This record gives sequence, structure tokens and C-alpha cells, in this order.
Amino acid sequence: MPLVSFSGAQAYANLRADRLSLWPDGRRDRTRLSGVASVGFKPSFTLKRGEAVFTAGSCFARNIEQRFSDLGFDVPATRLSLPPEERASDTGNDFLNKYPPQAILNEMRWALEPGAAYPQDGLFDLGDGLWHDPHLAPNLKPASLERVLERRALVTELYRQIPSCRIIVLTLGLVEAWFDEQTGYYLNGAPPAPVLARQPDRFRLDVLTVQEVEQSLKKISDLLSAYGQRKSRTLLTVSPVPMRNTFTGEDAISANAYSKAVMRVAAQSFARRKRVDYFPSYEIITHTSRSSAYIQDNRHVTPQAVKVIVDRVVEAYCPQLAPKPKAAPSAAYPKAATVMNALKTGDFAKAADLLADLGQRDDYVQAGFDEFTYRFEYGRTLLRLGSAAEAQAQLAAAVAAKPTSSDAIYQLARALARLQRPLDAEQAFRRAAELNPASVDIRLGLANQLSESGRFDEAEAEVQAVLAAHPEEAKAHTLGATIRNRREEAAEKAAAAAGPLAKRL
Repeated sequence: MPLVSFSGAQAYANLRADRLSLWPDGRRDRTRLSGVASVGFKPSFTLKRGEAVFTAGSCFARNIEQRFSDLGFDVPATRLSLPPEERASDTGNDFLNKYPPQAILNEMRWALEPGAAYPQDGLFDLGDGLWHDPHLAPNLKPASLERVLERRALVTELYRQIPSCRIIVLTLGLVEAWFDEQTGYYLNGAPPAPVLARQPDRFRLDVLTVQEVEQSLKKISDLLSAYGQRKSRTLLTVSPVPMRNTFTGEDAISANAYSKAVMRVAAQSFARRKRVDYFPSYEIITHTSRSSAYIQDNRHVTPQAVKVIVDRVVEAYCPQLAPKPKAAPSAAYPKAATVMNALKTGDFAKAADLLADLGQRDDYVQAGFDEFTYRFEYGRTLLRLGSAAEAQAQLAAAVAAKPTSSDAIYQLARALARLQRPLDAEQAFRRAAELNPASVDIRLGLANQLSESGRFDEAEAEVQAVLAAHPEEAKAHTLGATIRNRREEAAEKAAAAAGPLAKRL
């Protein structure tokens, strides 16, 4: 059965009615696919200034919700944040990420449907007092049973706020879904390897079809109709973030193409329902040059592109909040001197806002920056503000523009360290030290990284090298003491772990 049928006359009328029906031929139209690609869409409802917006879905939902919050909307998900030691990234609420559509459906059921509850045997015992919730983000660090149950309660309470939100934003992630035969639920990611080894017949991997995704979306819609606001509206999109890996044995690029195609077809069908709009985030990003669309990992979308996407949503659905057009070139851009003055006075938040407005090359060149200086200053500013992932993207671009800059490589190393990428961080610290062996900060940065990796002898050697050249360097003495404490703590932990083992032997 066709998705939709038109008479011949109507089909030709559609073609004539909208110039966007023609593919943008670069010989005639160089605007739609330049910068962040422009893809048309037609809103069927409006957003109200400051209203509540509920966001659910993949990591791209985290990007979207933050921009909505910045624009003054009430986004409940942004009020949740786990401590840094419990998460695997700088995003405080990334434990909310939902990847297969069934994962969104599960949370809505457990929060809204009377009699539905999280399965009693749904948590995984990893041993040593650590537990894992397979229905939250897979990279969430294991914790005590008490803490895992606290996290579970936080998520359920968040989803119970759906009835207070008129606007529901769903971002569809991927179609490789792990099914738990014991509980009868799809998980949010792969079961941990030790759990799979203990219970190999408990889990299976399903590669979903269009019909299965459509069925989940229908059930989500039914729940929203039953328990959400009577006038609720859903804004649906497909995440442009590719899958990190595939369990099918195929090339990840091919597997991702299938995954996004299935999600896109299901979304097209679902968006024909009343009260549902499809927004083309996926199309915008995949038709934008990769250097502008994705950060260095080739997966996550750049902050500048996210800003453009959400601003377009707001412009279309809430025109009164749309960003104002830029002024004439002479007054449109904050000058480089203005930005540098904000940095000099320590107003890093202001500097970051000014630099964010210069995301396109023409903009920052007009402001007086070259490629390297813009990327370096923006990256270093973001790092000062604690946004390590965004900082890493900018600093990697700075290093690409000037590969011999020890300062840029050092700042990139610091960002990588904060992102818990120790091998990459160490490599960057070493490269910076090769380019500038006299730098105290670089050598101590390398020493600290080695120490955090448990390589205490190498770390202390770096500190001693600094002290040999600068005997009174306070930072070196302080780090040396820290390294000695870390060595002692590591030895105590090793002894404590060896005790029970020795008794068993």
C-alpha cells in the first residue's frame, strides 16, 4: 500500500507550487547546500514562549534540549545531572540517552501506565557490590544497588512530568536492539560482557524493521494520547549521529545506513498522524560538509550546527523568539579585540558567546580572526568553562590549522584528559613536549597524565626533570607530592584486594 497517492494533476501542481521540489543544482543554486544545509519543512503547530518541552531519545536529544533551554523554554531533562565521577562524559544528563525506540516506550510505560513497573529482575549484578541498569545509557558507570535504584527513581520521576509538557520532542537513534528473554523487554544497549557470558541464552540482538519501529511509535503515541496533554504536539526527528559500532558483522557504515533509513521511513509514516511533525535534522546534517557538521570523532554534531538547527525550529514554530538577522557587515560581528578583551578580563562566558556567534569561516574572518586563532581561543575558552567535548573539537581544528603549535596541542591534551581518553591525551602531551621541552606546564601535564594512568615512575621522572631546571617551581613540588600519595593509595588498594585472594588460596 502506498504511503500516499496523488492524482496526476495534483502531482504536477505540487511540483510547480514549491521551488524546494527541485534538487539544488550547484550550477544555479549554491546557497541551500552551503554552510549548514537548508532543508524545507512545514510546521503544523506553534510553540509558545517559555512553555515546557519534554525531550527523549538519543544523545542528539541532549544537544537539542540544551539549546531550547538557552532560548528560555522549560526543559525538565536539563534539570537532571549526575556527579562527574558517575558518568562517562561532560554531559551531566547523558544517562537519559535512549537508542532503540522501545527504550523510550519502556520508560513512558513504567512512568505513566497504571500497573506497569520496572521489572524486579531488570538490574544486573556485576559482583563486588556493583550493579548495572541496562535501561539507562550503556556507558553509565556501575554503582551500588542503592545508588542504581536512586538513578532509576530519578528517570521515572522525570518521565512522569510528560503530562505537564505540551511539546514532546523525540529523536530516533538506531535499530540494533538487544532483547532480554527473562524480562520480556528490549534493553537500551548491549548487556555487559560478564552478564552475557554468565547467561548466554538470556539475550538476543534484533535488527528492527520499519514495521517494528512504526509499532513502537504507535504505542508511544497511544500513551501520549492517554496520559499526556489533550493538546500535546510531537516534534519527531531522526538523530544524525551515526552508531558507534554494529554487532551484525557488517561494515558500520553500511549498518548505519540501514539503521537511519529504517528510522527515516518509519518517521515519515508516523508524521502523517495528526499532532505530529517531522523535522529534518538528519537531512540537514548529512547534507552539510563533514567539517562543519561533525566534531573530530565523525559522529557527534558540532555545537554550531546544533545551534543552527534549533534556531531554525524556533524561527518556524515560534517566530517571536527567532534570532534577529545580523546587521550589515560593518556592525554584524564582534571584533577580535572585543573577544580578546573579554578573555583578558576573565569574562569567559561572554567570550564564549561572542565566539559562538562566529561559527562560520566568513564570520570569524570578518571579525579579524584567522582560522588557527579563532579555533584556539574558542577551544581554550570552552575548556575553561568545563565544556571539554566542544573544546576538543575546536582545539583539534586549531591543531589541524597549525600542527606545530605546542600550546594548541597542550590544550587539546587537557581536553582529551577530561574526556577520559588517557591514551590520546598522553600522545598529545608527548607531542607538545617534543615541540616545547622547556615548558613547565606541558611537562607537568604529561606527568599528571602518567600518574593518573598508574605509571608513577615515569610521572616522577617528568617532575624531577622540571625540578632540575626549576628547583623552586611550586607546581612541580605540589604535583610530586600528589604522585607520591597516588602511589601509596594504589599500593594500599592492591594489598586490600590481594588479602581475600590469599586467604582463598
